[in-house]
Amino acid sequence: LRSRQQSLRNEVLKSRTAVVAWQLKVRKNHEEIQRMEATSKTLEKLSFEDPLTGLANRRRFTEIVPGLLSQGLARGRPPFVALIDIDQFKQINDRFSHQVGDQVLQWIAQILKSHLREGDMPARLAGDEFVLAFGHADAFDVEQVCKRIQAAVQNFDWASIQDGLQVTISVGFAQAHAGDSVETLTH
Repeated sequence: LRSRQQSLRNEVLKSRTAVVAWQLKVRKNHEEIQRMEATSKTLEKLSFEDPLTGLANRRRFTEIVPGLLSQGLARGRPPFVALIDIDQFKQINDRFSHQVGDQVLQWIAQILKSHLREGDMPARLAGDEFVLAFGHADAFDVEQVCKRIQAAVQNFDWASIQDGLQVTISVGFAQAHAGDSVETLTH
């Protein structure tokens, strides 16, 4: 009887040890999965964000706009896009340096973000080209936003970055039409 009790106790201890080891393994796997999910989210964010300006990049823009197009056309209020180009940006880089050019891009991004509404999307397409997507706006609203952005850029104290620096932008906007794609709309 004692031998059987001792044998049962040993089996219970082995079983408990196995359960604890299994629980630790599950906890470690769960922590590993959480770490991998966090890493995945970080990598996804980096793949959709322009690292210099913090704005959405071209990839993100081309992923979001088709949904805006289909939703807007279905509602009878097609979206607008505005294209923004920094005037003579190459000369800014050549005359003042690429570091100053990077600061200009960062400040332009901040100005864009500060003048848009919730649901509007600013993105950096490439170089000195930016695009704004307006999901719920009419032509008057878009035109007013574009004018305010141009004025904000023109009135910004660029000399605080570098003496003699002046920055202006060119802006154009268009409304989507049935059959438009991201490419035809931005063209």
